[in-house]
This record gives sequence, C-alpha cells and structure tokens, in this order.
Amino acid sequence: MRRVAAEMRKVGFDEVKVDPFGNVLGRIGSGPRVVAFDAHLDTVDVGDREQWTCDPFGGEVREGCLYGRGAVDQKAGMAAMVYAGQAIRQLNLAPDCQVWMVGSVLEEDCDGLCWHYILDEKVLAPEIVVSTEPTSLRIHRGQRGRMNIMVEVTGRSSHGSMPHLGENAIDKHVGGEEQYCREDRGWREEEANQAEDNSDHAAQRDDPPLICKNFA
Repeated sequence: MRRVAAEMRKVGFDEVKVDPFGNVLGRIGSGPRVVAFDAHLDTVDVGDREQWTCDPFGGEVREGCLYGRGAVDQKAGMAAMVYAGQAIRQLNLAPDCQVWMVGSVLEEDCDGLCWHYILDEKVLAPEIVVSTEPTSLRIHRGQRGRMNIMVEVTGRSSHGSMPHLGENAIDKHVGGEEQYCREDRGWREEEANQAEDNSDHAAQRDDPPLICKNFA
C-alpha cells in the first residue's frame, strides 16, 4: 500500500490518501464526474511451494513475462492503473472527470467489504467502477448485482430406516432450483455471446481504447 502511494505521488497524482480501512486512493483531475478504477492489493497464499517453478515472491521476469504470486491477480492491474493515471493527467484525457485509482484490501478474504466501506463511509461516490481483474484484455460487465437469499422449505422428519414416511425438504426444493439453474445458464450463455460480439466490435475500431480498457 505504501509502495503504491509513493508511486502515485512520484508520477504526479493530484491527491493520494489512505482511508481508515487501508485502501489507497489516488486522484487525477478535479471535474464534476467521478470515475474509479480498482485493483486489490492482497493475494491468496502461495500454497505448496514445491509446486512453484520460481520464487513466488521473487518477481522473476522470464521471456518477457513476470512470474510470482499476484503478478496477474492483481499487481499488474494496479501497476497499469498508476501509469494510466499518469498518462490521463499528462494528456488531459478526462478534463471533466475526477479519475480515482483505488488499491483495495481484503478482497481475497472478504470480497466486496473494501468497496462496501468506501461507499458506506462516503470515501468516494463514483458513477462507475472499472475493475482491472484479468479478462484477457476484454471488456466485461463485472456482475449484475448481489443479494443474499434465505429459503425455507418444509418437510417431514422420519427415521432413516423408514424414509418413505417422511418428506425430504431438499427434494421438494430441487425441482424449482433446477429450473432456475437452466434459465440462468441460458441467460449467461446469451450474455457471454453478446460480450464477445461487443469485444470483437471494439477491436475493429480505428481509435485505440484509452480509458475503458481492462489493463490487467
């Protein structure tokens, strides 16, 4: 976090701060519209080191590729964001915007908690957030939203030696669950095809993508 903040200051960000949760935030510009980019700074554990072909914390560069824990998920996105911010500022690419580059924390352990804090505590109120999670340089919609649902299904208990006398609540629920899964799977396939079409269309444009591009 300190390293990211130092690099943001070095390349000329207009404002750099660390919120009480531990997220580092750097601003370029002072326009009325607020856009944020996000990369999480934490990583999962290295697991079994014997399975690694390099030092997971060595940052080894081999044939033009960087190897190490978090190189893709998600240090590359953070590095790209910092230097994209420098380019946005130097070339005045977003004169009507505040562009915030956010290095968030605890994403791997508790996905969403970092941005829950940012929004609830009004650290930022962006119109849109672009995640730099790796997507093979394709633009994707992150998610349609999130909700927690509690479902209660009533059954009838019985002894294991006489299950026919009872009603399995899970079995009663599975029929509707399978139908939902079939419908959701069909919708997801349709959305994936549409996203691929959009990505191909964007790739055919003459003008290079400058801001709304996934840098990871």
